Amino acid sequence: MDIEESGAVYPYHFDGVTWRQEALLSANNALDFDYLGTSIAIDARGIFVGAPDHDQNQVDVGAVYYFAISSARQSLTTMQAIMEIYLPIYQFK
Repeated sequence: MDIEESGAVYPYHFDGVTWRQEALLSANNALDFDYLGTSIAIDARGIFVGAPDHDQNQVDVGAVYYFAISSARQSLTTMQAIMEIYLPIYQFK
């Protein structure tokens, strides 16, 4: 199945000479037009990745995924989405 514009994040590492892609981060429940990767925040333990148009029950509520860095290898290649936080969109009149 081809998912259109679901989004992804491609973390790179610079070793002082060249840039190397470390991983491909994507949502395991990706849908069309989620736009994963629209926003990111990085710290020493992992990466938060936003998907502002992620659907829940066919409504764009958005989601934030957290990809934890493996402490054993300190490698982005072992990252997994371990948490989803749904952010409902409120409309004010």
